Amino acid sequence: MPTLTMKDNRTGVAKQLFGMPSGTVYTPNARGFIAAEIADVPTLLAIGFTPHTRMDNLAATTSPAATDDTTDDYAVGSLWLNTTTGGLWICKDATADAAVWMPVVGDLLGFKIGLDMNATTDQAITMVNGGHKFRVSKITVLNASVDLTTAAGGVYPAASKAGTALVANSQAYTALSATNYALDLTLVATPAKTVYAADQALYLSLTTAQGAAATADIYVFGQRFIAG
Repeated sequence: MPTLTMKDNRTGVAKQLFGMPSGTVYTPNARGFIAAEIADVPTLLAIGFTPHTRMDNLAATTSPAATDDTTDDYAVGSLWLNTTTGGLWICKDATADAAVWMPVVGDLLGFKIGLDMNATTDQAITMVNGGHKFRVSKITVLNASVDLTTAAGGVYPAASKAGTALVANSQAYTALSATNYALDLTLVATPAKTVYAADQALYLSLTTAQGAAATADIYVFGQRFIAG
């Protein structure tokens, strides 16, 4: 029999449903879903159910696995957001124990909240490129805790200021004179054209510290390449 997934939006009522036109007794699962026979849909709509075609998870702290599948009410088109890394996934196949989730290619490649702008040590940027090669098109620093009158330094592909810098060591942050200001760092030409390996790390490493307690946030944007 044809069925339609329905979401139980009722509160304070028993979860089993009796008196359906089809004679079927439904018990919503832990997420409030049932697979309703078409003959019962008008009755279910009248008592507070709504049609539901997929399950989304926009508050996850991990990435999806093959077991995040149709048995958990996921379906083709379901979205999954890993709030720890910022990675967004879409379900391509929800087959039980063999679900396929594809990363949504966006322009955020990495970030770090609370950079220490009074330190000249390496500060690793958390990469969220989804295990794919990438190219950097913009690096933005914002949310400075104080007027960054002194801090200067670059972004590098290796620790200890090694490798060809993406942003030169002379980069100043004086434009960040208020917490609601943002600064797009000046990219060095060759690294801006470079396609980096999937496991490439990036570091902000100041040449000159602010001289007093100061923090800021950094975001790296660009393109991710699924193949190759």
